[in-house]
Amino acid sequence: MRVIKFRAWDKENGCYVKLREHPQLVLRLSGTLTEGSTTPDYILEQFTNLCGKAGRDLDWWEGDVFKMHGWSIPWVIVKDQGCFWFKCLTTSERRLAYRVAEYAIQTEKVGTTLEQST
Repeated sequence: MRVIKFRAWDKENGCYVKLREHPQLVLRLSGTLTEGSTTPDYILEQFTNLCGKAGRDLDWWEGDVFKMHGWSIPWVIVKDQGCFWFKCLTTSERRLAYRVAEYAIQTEKVGTTLEQST
């Protein structure tokens, strides 16, 4: 069964929010988060349901940045057309994320696009 989970980036404080510490957060069908009567300024990122091999890079999330074996250019996980993709940060080239995991292409997680932008 597919695990569906999200993480939230707090734009105001420049960090990820521990969602368990905010039990009043509600994800609406519209895709927005609300906290009581307010709408916090968060960016939601979805878990890809993929994990790195041999205990490295455990969970892969939308927005994670990786270096792939044989490439000097970093790649980021994006969601497009209902699928998760590894997209090259400098070209339009992309690869299906599940194929990268399936073929055990060597990867190294180097951060997230949001952490690197602060």
